[in-house]
Amino acid sequence: MRLRTADIYGGMIPSRLREDETLPALAQSIARHGLLQPIVVQENPVNGRYMLVCGARRLAACRMLGLEEIDAVNIPGDKPEAVACFLEEHFTRKGVSFLEEARLLSRDGVAQKCCMPEGEMRRRLSMLELDAQTQAVIERGGLSMEQAEWLLLPQAAELVSEQIVKEKSNA
Repeated sequence: MRLRTADIYGGMIPSRLREDETLPALAQSIARHGLLQPIVVQENPVNGRYMLVCGARRLAACRMLGLEEIDAVNIPGDKPEAVACFLEEHFTRKGVSFLEEARLLSRDGVAQKCCMPEGEMRRRLSMLELDAQTQAVIERGGLSMEQAEWLLLPQAAELVSEQIVKEKSNA
C-alpha cells in the first residue's frame, strides 16, 4: 500500500529514529534506486494513523528526501503481534561481513556507483591488502574491522608474534 509519511508514527526502538552518519548515504541510495523494501506498519484504528513496525531508517531517509508517500506493508493484529514481527525481522537478519563488502566494492564500477561514504569505502578496500590466509582467519575468528585494521600496520606481525609468545609463556 502507499502511505503518507505524515500518517506514520513511532517505532519499536526510539534510538533508531535518530539521524546518524549513515542516514544520508541511505537517503542517497533511495533517491537513486527508489525504496527497494517497503516499511512495515500496523494500523491504529483509534487515530487512523499507522504505527511503524520495521523500517525506521528507511522512513527517516525518505523523510530526509522530502518524500510525502512511500510503500508500506500493513500487518494485521495487535501490538504484541507487531513487536513479534519486529523482533523476528531483526533476529533473522544476517549482515554481510566487511571483507565481503570489500570484495563487492572492488568489482569493476561498483565503488563509483555506491553511495557509501568515501572513507568507509577506503577502509573496506584496504582490507583486501591482507593476504588470503589472514582474511580467512579474520572471517573464521569473527574479527571486527577495527580489530582487523591493526593487521595492516607494518609492525603487526611483530605484535602478533609477541602476543603468541606471551600467551605460550602464561600457559
